[in-house]
Amino acid sequence: MNSFSLREDTGVGTAVYTLKGHDPEGTDVSFTVSGDYLSVNRESGVVTLVHTLDRETTPYIEAIITVTDERVFGMEANTVPIRRQIPIIDVNDNPPQYHNTPYGFTVAESASPGATLYSQVKITDADGGSNSDVKLECIKEETPKACEKFEVREARVAEGEYVGVISLRQLLDYETESHYNIAIRARDSGRETALSATTTVTVEVQDVQDQPPVFLNAPFTATVREASAPGTKVVEVEARDGDLGEPRPLTLTLEGDDAGYFTLGHTTVRDDDDGVLVTTVLTSNVTLDRENPIILNNGGLYTFYIRAQEEDGEAALTQVTVVVTDVDDQRPVFSDDHIDVQVPEDIADGTPLPGLNLVVSDGDVADGTPLPGLNLVVSDGDVGENARFTLTLEDIFASDGTFSIFPEAAVGRTPVVVKVARADRLDFENPEASNFIFKVVASEKGTRVASAVVNVTVTDANDNAPTFPQSAYRFSVSESVSPGKLVASILASDSDSGLFGELSYSLKGFGAEKFRVDPTLGKIYVADCGAETACLDFERQQTYSLTYSAIDGGGKVTSVNIFLGVDDENDNAPVFTRREYRRTVDEGASNFDPPLFVKATDVDGETQGGGKVFYSIQEGNTEDEAFFMEPVSGELTIQRPLTHMDTPSATYALTVRATDAGEPRKHTDVGVFVTVGRDTNRPPRFRQRRYKTEVPEDAMPGARWSR
Repeated sequence: MNSFSLREDTGVGTAVYTLKGHDPEGTDVSFTVSGDYLSVNRESGVVTLVHTLDRETTPYIEAIITVTDERVFGMEANTVPIRRQIPIIDVNDNPPQYHNTPYGFTVAESASPGATLYSQVKITDADGGSNSDVKLECIKEETPKACEKFEVREARVAEGEYVGVISLRQLLDYETESHYNIAIRARDSGRETALSATTTVTVEVQDVQDQPPVFLNAPFTATVREASAPGTKVVEVEARDGDLGEPRPLTLTLEGDDAGYFTLGHTTVRDDDDGVLVTTVLTSNVTLDRENPIILNNGGLYTFYIRAQEEDGEAALTQVTVVVTDVDDQRPVFSDDHIDVQVPEDIADGTPLPGLNLVVSDGDVADGTPLPGLNLVVSDGDVGENARFTLTLEDIFASDGTFSIFPEAAVGRTPVVVKVARADRLDFENPEASNFIFKVVASEKGTRVASAVVNVTVTDANDNAPTFPQSAYRFSVSESVSPGKLVASILASDSDSGLFGELSYSLKGFGAEKFRVDPTLGKIYVADCGAETACLDFERQQTYSLTYSAIDGGGKVTSVNIFLGVDDENDNAPVFTRREYRRTVDEGASNFDPPLFVKATDVDGETQGGGKVFYSIQEGNTEDEAFFMEPVSGELTIQRPLTHMDTPSATYALTVRATDAGEPRKHTDVGVFVTVGRDTNRPPRFRQRRYKTEVPEDAMPGARWSR
């Protein structure tokens, strides 16, 4: 049992060991064991656990084990004792323990990230070895905000003894969050089963004076009638210190009220212990005047500020915007009684008239400067119902229904747009639709109070595409014409003026490179295709289908089809199928066997003889015309028996000519050589001109047949 140990979770009644012993004299031995934890079977030596183990209270047990033999010949039995310490092996059966709970601390909102805030969390684990190694973590699932702000880590003091340390991750803000609960989990490192325990640390954030005052009901906007009585309530103001923990007293003052129109009323502190200061903005003894240029040029708005000042601290400003209303004492006026506007004829329906800036203002407007842009701007110095007026268009010349105005009713200074209502009535090319005159009339309560004349001149636009007199054209040209030959002249027309009416021409399609186009004059010429290549060749291509286009200065394109036919010319001489013809005949032969034919072809078309060729003997025939050439078939025949004595070399050298049927006629010559052989110098000849035999369909390869 020298290396024997027990796990502390061994169950009572478990056989944990078997003792063995023997007597040299051969007698039986018996066993005993002392102590409260183990028992042994005297005969078998099986040791059994009889008491629960706990390593944390009893790290080992002591036992005295004896082995005893039997008495022999009346002698006393021999007993041998052994003393043993049996270690108890640790099992992870104790979770981490927190001490001195609950935990909590206070931190100022100005604390810096990284600072250690708290280290009073004490943890122990009664187990030993790795079972007592503890790790701390912040439980994000339970306290996510706290885990973002604070970091939790463990510091080892001794085996199974730790201190939890809490430090700051991010800056704190008392005004956003003044209290946190940090859920912490301590988990040991048990190999078989890890145990854990949780606790909570409360954190109170201390306020620091780092926030300016706050206006609770800002922004401040009010409407006040001009010339209101002094002390008229304008708007109520509420303000407090931005630091809620220990707010400081505030002082409220007006700033930027250069005209002195307003003042602050009595200031009170709201009775709710939050330090809210309440006051009211009132009209002063200075009469509020909407016609003041400061207000008028700002569209009836008057702005100033309220300052909230902490005692020995920060300050904050907020703007107060007052809309000053008026009485109906102003009338609209036009800054100009006549306006000229140009509009392109291709403008779309609903498009505002370009370049039209018309301002209607009352007599108290500081300046009548037109607003930038394409809008008609109408303004009345009055406001509200006092500044309401209507706008209409009144026809003077040809404009009725062509234009529209928006809005038809307006209040005060309002952007107004004159739009094209019927763009189809605008036509630069039509003198009756190229100029329009109308009035813009402003009325109050049914009475005309102002008007201006607008003269609209229509300018040209590229609204017409080029047009050709025909949708397609056909021309023909001889294949023999020289480069630069004029083929056709085709012009288009365009109703637009200026650049929009200037046209240029081009030619596209398969074979367009055979022709050249003058882009300005619209003339089509035969191109220069090179000295070695005929530009047009009837025999290669008889027709060309091309696209002829005209493009105007605005980019509009119109195209027509041009069909160019190539006229055939007799520009090809016949071509023989062989460079020369040779035949050998026997002495005294009066015919060719087989017959001798010459063959030539002509590629010219039907108008140039349709490819017909006629044959004749030009040179080499005998005086008695021993040979005859059939002019149509090209067969050369023998008129009398031939002899090798007719020529010094025994060879007749004939020149045969092939002439086409075109105009002017063209011909080609070829040499025909007929050699007369002697009987002693005859070529091999078959005995028959034709042989016939039959072969069975099941004949084997290599089989032979005789005739």
